[in-house]
Amino acid sequence: MLLPGQFVLATTMEYIGLPDNLTAFVEGRSSLGRMGLFIQNAGWVDPGFQGEITLELFNANRCAIELKAGRRVGQLVFAELDQTAQNPYRGKYQGQKGATGSRVFLDAEISGRENE
Repeated sequence: MLLPGQFVLATTMEYIGLPDNLTAFVEGRSSLGRMGLFIQNAGWVDPGFQGEITLELFNANRCAIELKAGRRVGQLVFAELDQTAQNPYRGKYQGQKGATGSRVFLDAEISGRENE
């Protein structure tokens, strides 16, 4: 149950692996959006990403929204690149499983690491 104004991390049941010439966008289902469920994952799945997709869910409704494991909440829209990505994803979330919290502490400007 997602209460009004509540924010949670969730994960897809599917583990995906995108080649370096394919990207995807995560879109929420319209039927759930009409109930006030906002679904985000930063919207973009980079070429080369492998793992389960962590979703940020927010209930903007005044009523609770019932969510159960296995419920379809979104869809992936794939786009093929006209060439292989010059810098495919090899970042801090590569291979993630389960709802993965922020790893912003690994960002280059914080940790001194580059290209993440």
